Amino acid sequence: MPKQKSCSTNDGNTARKFFRHPEETEEITGVEFNLIKRLGIILECINCNIKINLEKFAEFTRVSQNIYLRNYSWPKILVTLRDIIEACILPIGSYSEEAQEARNKHNRQ
Repeated sequence: MPKQKSCSTNDGNTARKFFRHPEETEEITGVEFNLIKRLGIILECINCNIKINLEKFAEFTRVSQNIYLRNYSWPKILVTLRDIIEACILPIGSYSEEAQEARNKHNRQ
């Protein structure tokens, strides 16, 4: 059960643990360690409230996509994520669940 005055679900906490311990995650899931690390970094970028260097990010996601394609099926988000971030008026993290929850806490006061 979620704790009071914190996130409304445990999904965020579960995801953070999943990516914080990539060795264990690799052992449990069989997903390549390097890919787990890269996907964790991509999720951090999505939740980031500062401007992202889109050229570096595009290269990072392209390499991540190649790792993914080498081992698994096609990940559309890795191809389109740069365009999604570029289309956002605010930093992409401003659209995250965390940002929305922070606003809800403000509205309740």
